[in-house]
Order: sequence, then structure tokens, then C-alpha cells
Amino acid sequence: MVPPSHAPLTKGHELANTITINHLTARLKANPAADLSQLLQHQTAVYPALRDSLGRSMASRPVLIENSVSEQIATPNGSFHSFILLRDECQITIPLSRELLDFVGLPVSNDSATVLSPDSITTFNSAIQHSQILWELCGASVLSIGPRIVVKIAPSLDLDEMRNLQYVHQHVPAVPAPQCLGAFRSGRLSYFWMSRAEGVTLESVWPDLSCTLKRSVQQQLNAILIDLRATRRSKGTVSSDDGGDKPRIGSFGSGVCKDVRIKERVCPRAVYDEADFNDFLCHDPVGTVQTVTRMARASMRDDHQIVMTHGDLHPRNIMVLLDDETKESSLAAAAAETDAAARDNDSRRIRITALIDWENSGWYPEHWEFVKALTAGAARGPLVDWCEYLPTNAIGEWPAEYCTNMALGRRFGG
Repeated sequence: MVPPSHAPLTKGHELANTITINHLTARLKANPAADLSQLLQHQTAVYPALRDSLGRSMASRPVLIENSVSEQIATPNGSFHSFILLRDECQITIPLSRELLDFVGLPVSNDSATVLSPDSITTFNSAIQHSQILWELCGASVLSIGPRIVVKIAPSLDLDEMRNLQYVHQHVPAVPAPQCLGAFRSGRLSYFWMSRAEGVTLESVWPDLSCTLKRSVQQQLNAILIDLRATRRSKGTVSSDDGGDKPRIGSFGSGVCKDVRIKERVCPRAVYDEADFNDFLCHDPVGTVQTVTRMARASMRDDHQIVMTHGDLHPRNIMVLLDDETKESSLAAAAAETDAAARDNDSRRIRITALIDWENSGWYPEHWEFVKALTAGAARGPLVDWCEYLPTNAIGEWPAEYCTNMALGRRFGG
């Protein structure tokens, strides 16, 4: 009997063995006479690191409590959520990448495949059962599948998140963002597979950061968003429903225009210019024109530049690595420090590793990043000073547009 203290470690090693065997079995199923020399060499090289990383990952996760259904995974607070595993019918919505298939030990699929095979469902369920929960809220979960892959699971996830990731990696590869590894749907749940960003959320460490480190975050965000905005729209970015090729305002992938507040509002038609965009923002779904929306629309400009936009620039969507290495500095460098930095006396370094949650991103007016970053940020509490460190060198400051947005927020919520 395995001692309880060693059970998570054993589960991690068991998962590593399962992945390895599945990989070999899948290759032999595809071709029983296949030459396994190169594959065995590769497995020999990667197996120790895979076994160790999964062992450590399982040892640091909440203990999995088995039950008769074997479809419930422990959450940090000890509760359980059911129906997270795949069912008999799994529709592929974005083709699965070679990296994902190699990791779980499945043969590279044909891009035309639309459903998962029964063997694939079993393999993915095994990986999910032995996963580590990174985040969970309101029926949505993000699970770590080994050290380099995560899966986001929730009812009716917006495919724009994955399409937008694909677009960003294709057109602005310098911008740090997770890699889209594929997606499928099973029953009411969607499963988005992505590369795992290093580090922790900026939100989790922000209250403990010095002014120096916060300024470093601001400078890094400026550089990232300058890169993001360097790309300009061109005709045919998204094909419109009416057959035209005019570039839209909206998501990179689908061209759908959204306004996310407490509730998400989606424009039912294609939006091609800022006048249409502003009309959409001020449209009252119940059909009545309120004084506040009429005044808001009259104050809106229709001539902003349309730029690539993340759309939810909040510390919870910024991943960082924070280290405690002391930076060696000469006396001359120390003398050149500002008084504020000298008083700060923080020798740590912080690095942004990724911007995550791209479902609200797309081509939007240049003020939208600033407005949404302020709207999403907390006005009090640990993030009360977030607004002081926005990357305004890249995204600008738009106080009039922010005030108009606040007025619309009081009308439509959020």
C-alpha cells in the first residue's frame, strides 16, 4: 500500500507511464510494423524530465479523492465538480496541434477530423483526471496538464479567444501570449488547450511590489503594446457575411464586435467604422432612447485610429516571473539611481511572460485599451494604484472617452 504522503508523487509517475505507453501503442496501432528506433530514443531522452515534472506537479496539487463515478476532481476548497470529463461525442472545433497530441501520446490526426476517437477520449480523460487545478470560478476551470500545457474548461467558451491567439501569433509573434493547441466540445462543455505561461498572475503579487518593480511592469507593457499596435488593418482581414472585404471593427478571428460589461453585448451586424461602433455602444436593446445615451453619442468622436487591442488589460491577465536575484551594480550605477529608486531598495527583477485571456481582443478604436483597462481595474483595495501604472506611452490617455464610457456603464451596467 502506498503511504498517503507518497500517493500524489506516485500518481504523477503513473501518468508519465500512461502517456509513454499510449504514445507507443498509438504508433503501433497506426502501423504494427513501424520502426520504433527514433521514437524509443526520443522517449528515453524525455522520459526522466516528464516523470519528474509530473511527480512534482501532482505532489503540489490537491489530493484526488476517488469515488464511484470517477468523474469528480478535488478543488482547493475541498468541494467537487462533476461532468468535467469527456463524453462519448467530442466535436473538434480547432484542430489539435502536434505538440498536444505528442504530449498525451496520440498519433498526429488529420486536420479534417471533426470528432475524437474513443481511444483519444480515454487518453484525454486520463490526463484531466491527473491534472492540477490552477484556477476555478463560476463553473470555469483552468487545469495544468503537466508543466507546459493547460486546458480551460467551461460551458460555452467563446472560440474567439483561440482564434485571436492564432491571429496574434501569426501577425505579431513578438507579443507574449499562450499558444493555441486546439479545442473541442463535449456535451455542454468546451475545452481550450493552450501552452502554459510561466509564473503567476500580476494580480497575485501586485500589492507586494515596490514602485521600481511596478514601473518595470509599466515599461514592459509599453513595449509589448507598441509592438501590438504596429500592425495595421488591411482589406480582407476578416471576410464579411455580405461578401465584402472591408476590414471590420471587432474580433481578429471572427470580426464580431463586442462590448463586455457586467453582461456581454454583441453587435448583430458587421461594424466597419467608428461611427457604426459608437452607434452600437449607444444602442438601447429595449428600443428606447434615453437622455444619457443621446448625450453620450453626441459627445463621441468618430475619427480615432483603429488598432490591435487586447481589450482586458488587467493584472489578472498578465503573467509574470519574479526572482530574488541581487543585481550587481557599480558605484557609478548606484549613484545614478533616482532618489525614489534608492529609497525603494528593491533588488528583485520582474518579467512579463504572457498576456492571457484574449477573448475580448480585436481591432478597436485607439482609446478602447485605456478605457477598458480602467473599467476592469479596481477603484480600491490591493489594485487601487493600478491606474497609475498603465502603459500610457503606448495606449495614450483618454479621459473624455473614459467619462463617456462610465456614463454608458451606468445605463447598460458595468
